[in-house]
Amino acid sequence: MLKDLKILHVCNTRKGGAGRAAWMLHDSMSKQGFNSVFFSTDNLEFENSKDENCRILRSPLPESILDRLMRKLKILLLYRKNDRKLRQLEKEYNLIKECIDCEYAGLPRGFVNLHLIPEFKEANVIILHWINECINLNHFFIDFKDTPIVWILHDMNPFQGLYHYKNDEIKNFSVSSEIDRKVFELKKNIINKKKRKFAIVTPSSWLAIEAKLSGFYRNTPISVIANCVDTNVFTIKNKELIRNRFGLSNEDNIILFISESLNNPRKGFELILDSLKYINKNIKIISIGTQNVKLNNTENINFIGKIDNNDLLCDYFNASDVFILPSREDNLPNVMLESLASGCPVIGFSVGGIKDHIKHGSTGLVVDKIDAERLAKAISYFFKTKDEYNAYNIRNYALEHFNSIKQVNSYISLIEQIL
Repeated sequence: MLKDLKILHVCNTRKGGAGRAAWMLHDSMSKQGFNSVFFSTDNLEFENSKDENCRILRSPLPESILDRLMRKLKILLLYRKNDRKLRQLEKEYNLIKECIDCEYAGLPRGFVNLHLIPEFKEANVIILHWINECINLNHFFIDFKDTPIVWILHDMNPFQGLYHYKNDEIKNFSVSSEIDRKVFELKKNIINKKKRKFAIVTPSSWLAIEAKLSGFYRNTPISVIANCVDTNVFTIKNKELIRNRFGLSNEDNIILFISESLNNPRKGFELILDSLKYINKNIKIISIGTQNVKLNNTENINFIGKIDNNDLLCDYFNASDVFILPSREDNLPNVMLESLASGCPVIGFSVGGIKDHIKHGSTGLVVDKIDAERLAKAISYFFKTKDEYNAYNIRNYALEHFNSIKQVNSYISLIEQIL
């Protein structure tokens, strides 16, 4: 019986886009009767969680004499060569890391001896999510060479060197190109070492293409399975009532922007600000996220700060005319899915998974070039034609493409293929 399978999810955190997507998949599997366990490094999250199948990820020490002996043998016979390379890379990385300017960077290091954890021992399949500096890849792919593994790629890091997106690699080329190449080769060697029960999933077609082109997964099937969204939470509400509660007028032209940090250049908040000088219309911006940017004029910007409450987040989608997603690089942002499920159209650049689901003139508008003036033209055109958008049609698209039952079925089908 497939529902008797012990499915183990591993993600560095439950926070952020990747963490929320990982948690949604685990939660959906659990609600559909599958034996799913979620491991993460988060402490506070689990203390407040009602889910009994949450565990804090930590590296156990070998307890028995046999465990200690086996660990020493593995160090001598299996781990040693790549461990030695990784130690050298750590020395090189420590010399330059203060000079690196990027969103995320890291080495394929992390917890070891995971095979001693009971849930890992008993797992029928392990699903990896965002594991940046969380799992030692060298140890993991040796210790679990016989365990079916599904790796969900939430960015480009699993098939790049230090970085998670290409622009960071390019920006830091003069500082880190040599060590970046070495990390790339080490990871490629570890992952491609042997044919195993292994599958790759990407939430967007763009990331699947990039993964195939990387040469990392020569013998590994790559599937595209979109993330899911909680459509019971993110739904259509009464716009007029919510605007009244927020002190907004029904006549206001409101655009919404959401990012964990407003100064993350990949998320493109400044492109929205630059676009306003090309727009002959009074626009109000609702901005959700950590505000650590200095602006000369904030008259039409309402900085909300960080929101952890999904019900409140849904209210802001419903209060807005359109959600702007000006990412320069992105996979499949959860906020786009949440916006569509709330019936709010999306304007975004033709990058990553954004172009997979913004259907021009139906669920939003696609901007063909990353440029503030082009973005301004799209915003202006939207407000001329906004009455043509139907919130229920937009939500129906989300219900069809991002529902949890469909997502879980896709993963179970994939797991059946690699068992």
